[in-house]
Amino acid sequence: MKKSPIQLALSLIAVNIIFMQFPILNIFLYPFIIISTWFHEMGHGIMALLLGGGISKIQIFPDGSGIATLSNSGSLGNLGNALIAISGPLLPPLLGYLYLTSTKNIPRTRLLLFLSSTALFVSTLLWVRSTFGFFFLLFLSVIIFFYFNFKLDKISNRNFSIYWNTSIYERVLKFGIFICQKWKCK
Repeated sequence: MKKSPIQLALSLIAVNIIFMQFPILNIFLYPFIIISTWFHEMGHGIMALLLGGGISKIQIFPDGSGIATLSNSGSLGNLGNALIAISGPLLPPLLGYLYLTSTKNIPRTRLLLFLSSTALFVSTLLWVRSTFGFFFLLFLSVIIFFYFNFKLDKISNRNFSIYWNTSIYERVLKFGIFICQKWKCK
């Protein structure tokens, strides 16, 4: 029985939750964690660029955390800084939605993977300044570009896109749990 993209996404979210319970299994999720951190940090950076600021550097660390150091963001005022702050958590689900909706259209999926791998490669060269992040993200961008754009069939491309999407949503879920714990949500 063929699963719909929503059923597959829910299944993968369940697998992600199970994998998070066993640290040894996190090795399979690790590349997606690093990429979702990159999406998050690029969300801050893209908004800063759109508002007239700049990106000084992005650091991605082996534990999955990251820092976007921005230039001229102080001159953007409180509203500009608020938009920059919220754009980090908002970019991953927005892109996740685009990936999820593209899974029925293979040319669109391939285009999104091409654009993502190209953006990953270029932004790594321009802004990533942590040694780990630089080499790991370059490696991932090359793999995504060549393997997923030229070697995979329709089903593998679709499944990768859905898995990437659920990994991004899982990161957003973790962020929401962190915020709730920090602010004592009830």
